[in-house]
Amino acid sequence: MCIIAKFGGTSLRDAPAMRQAIKVLCQHSPANVIVASALSGVTNALLNLATNAAGHCKDQVQSQFEIIELRHRLLSDQIGVSRDVRDSMESLLKEMRMRLEGMALLQEVSSRSMDLLLTTGERLSSLLLAEALNREGINSAVVDARKVIITNDNHGQAEPDPVAIQKAVEEHITPHLESGKVVVTQGFIGATRDGITTTLGRGGSDYSAALLAEALAAEELRIWTDVAGIYSCDPSVVPTSKSLPELSFHEAAEMATYGAKVLHPATLWPAVRQDIPIFVGSTFAPDDGGTWIRQSVGEQPLVRAVVVRKNQTLLTASNLKMFQARGFLARFFDALARHDLSVDLVTTSQVKVSITIDNPEHLNDKVLCELKEIAHIEIEENLALIGIIGHDLTREQGFISQAFSSLDDQIIRLICCGASDRNVCFLVDEEHADEVVTTVHGSLIENREHYEVETC
Repeated sequence: MCIIAKFGGTSLRDAPAMRQAIKVLCQHSPANVIVASALSGVTNALLNLATNAAGHCKDQVQSQFEIIELRHRLLSDQIGVSRDVRDSMESLLKEMRMRLEGMALLQEVSSRSMDLLLTTGERLSSLLLAEALNREGINSAVVDARKVIITNDNHGQAEPDPVAIQKAVEEHITPHLESGKVVVTQGFIGATRDGITTTLGRGGSDYSAALLAEALAAEELRIWTDVAGIYSCDPSVVPTSKSLPELSFHEAAEMATYGAKVLHPATLWPAVRQDIPIFVGSTFAPDDGGTWIRQSVGEQPLVRAVVVRKNQTLLTASNLKMFQARGFLARFFDALARHDLSVDLVTTSQVKVSITIDNPEHLNDKVLCELKEIAHIEIEENLALIGIIGHDLTREQGFISQAFSSLDDQIIRLICCGASDRNVCFLVDEEHADEVVTTVHGSLIENREHYEVETC
């Protein structure tokens, strides 16, 4: 039986957290392969370091680097690492400093250089976690994820190659497992067939774990984080939201796609391909249960969750020539695709098409210039996408009116429903997003639960 465990950055943030993670492994979730994120905050710190290095902000670079350096040295002291491990850690810190110096010298940061820098966080944390496991009598070995997570060369958002990963896992991980060792590797990072370092994008540690689970035909994938499962809404926004004991793959995919922060959206697909159950639980409260994500579930409530994704941009293209014209939408979406713009929601009328964009930083002058050759373009920013996730939503009589009846005082910019009966999505001003989510959750989940209890 093979179990993959992934620990997020908060689960490895310091010595007490790392000891708790090991306790979870020993008492609640034995694992054959452990995927480690960088210590909490380190990836963001590295991004800031790169920006400041390229901008010749030497003082900020020095102070930020020293904070990262101090955190890892303190953790290594508390673990009591061996001389070899300490030397490896110092070598990684030296590598980090050299890369920052190179960015400062060139006054720019290429996507390839950024990937190389960002991998340092996971390489450090996995090194220290493996040593901590060995200190607790758990025979472990570190495997560089760049040897097994084979990707294309799309730096910053690399696409994995499952067939190549399968072969690499058999070569670099399986022998350790057969000898009885626990393998510790890094999330988020990979490499091309030529050995060029890449990253899978933010949140990609979940994806790494799922890809390894698929390659090893694992029995389970367990994701340990700082919350006890996936909730019906973000508990920091709606404190009355509840942890969901189970979700189907389709529900979890919808939630992740439309804003739930617990899982990386791409995580689910390798697990779906191999029908591998995923458990999401809290490292710090393992007895509180969590959420199991499976192919099928026992109960299918009308509304399972309400999610939100902020920083959305609404782009509207209008052209009177659209009316009964052929090929306009093809030209429009082809332009978006060539500029790597990801489109979420789409609505059309006779002479207009409106779309939401989740990566507005790609909406640069070049793409806007091209789009303006096709149509008149209007852009609205600072919007939030609200997603209602459930089952047969568009087939439930009266549901749509119930969903929006409590939002009479809100301006709703766009509504999408009908393409899927698993979600209804709409846009509101970002400043009102938390209020809207709280209202919708109360109306569709809390009040419905109360009604069902009262009428049983």
